[in-house]
Amino acid sequence: MFKSSTRIIRSIAPSFSNIYSSGSRSFNTSQIVFAKKSKKGAEINKARLEKIQKEKESAEQLKKLKDTPFLNSLLKANEIFKSTVSPSYADSAATRSSQVLGEIEGSKAHENVFLGNITSEEADLVLNNAPDASIDFTMRNKVSLIDSNQINLAKTQSEISRRVISVSNQNAKAVLNHNIQLAIKHFARTEGDTASPEVQAAVFTVRIIQLADHLRHSNKDHSNRRIYTQFLHKRAKILRYLKRESLDRYFICLKELGLTQEMVEGQILFPKRVD
Repeated sequence: MFKSSTRIIRSIAPSFSNIYSSGSRSFNTSQIVFAKKSKKGAEINKARLEKIQKEKESAEQLKKLKDTPFLNSLLKANEIFKSTVSPSYADSAATRSSQVLGEIEGSKAHENVFLGNITSEEADLVLNNAPDASIDFTMRNKVSLIDSNQINLAKTQSEISRRVISVSNQNAKAVLNHNIQLAIKHFARTEGDTASPEVQAAVFTVRIIQLADHLRHSNKDHSNRRIYTQFLHKRAKILRYLKRESLDRYFICLKELGLTQEMVEGQILFPKRVD
């Protein structure tokens, strides 16, 4: 009797376990999981949009901050060279020579900027009078008869000389040297002053801007990235010294260089990329 009842219980037990397992499987949790995922995704999207908005606002503030007379006066090598028209290698030699005087070298904004602190007035005085002076010399010495070809040749030589000394036809190093001279002239407290903190900070700013333009297009150049960071630290050190010397000069210099106190007195990290 006892054995038969045991058999009955054993035969019934699997059926109860099947009912329990089927019941547990029928309980659906997909809606709850989907709701949690949707909420988490919405939070991630909200945080991403807030981050993008903050980046836009900081970029606009930085753009306004950089709008200073000194920074606007600096030449940018990438803008100059971008507008330079160079003939292709497929052109013939004859076509290339005919385009030398016809092509526009550099943008019009930089055509009257010259090397060696030569002003546009000085260049115009020399180059505009050079053709007439050459013709007068030829007539006085009676070397040859003056014709239209010689007049055109003298004008062509004057134009070539203008382009040779123009910054728009130089390399990036010449543009950097020109900007350094602008910084010295703008921030010098006395004539020939190159040692004041304002001048040194301005020169480092010029070098930082030049390296930043380079690193935007060459983000794998880690050597110049280290130099860029070193310049940031050196400029901050000089400006902190200026702050100890004179608060008025310190804040005036910050404003003219387009900087904030956080950029100087805060932590300067090694940048992964330059904006």
